[in-house]
Amino acid sequence: MTDNNPQPVSVLESHKARRGFGSKNSRTTVVSFHIPPNLLKAVDDLVAKGIFNNRSEAFRTAIVLMLRDFSKLQYTAPQPQVGYR
Repeated sequence: MTDNNPQPVSVLESHKARRGFGSKNSRTTVVSFHIPPNLLKAVDDLVAKGIFNNRSEAFRTAIVLMLRDFSKLQYTAPQPQVGYR
């Protein structure tokens, strides 16, 4: 019998293995922040579906993906415009 619903694979599995996330010798830092209830519920729904093991994994994955996307951009801060005086 084949499994029509394969388990999702975490984006961070290889990264976690290299960095030792979750181990006693982990070098992670606790970060506290405020989040709107609707966004937290969306994260909790992903955890409940088994896409992530916990909230921390979901947030780490989101941050890694965001940083990867921003690193692809050649962003330069907008220069102030000198207007008519």
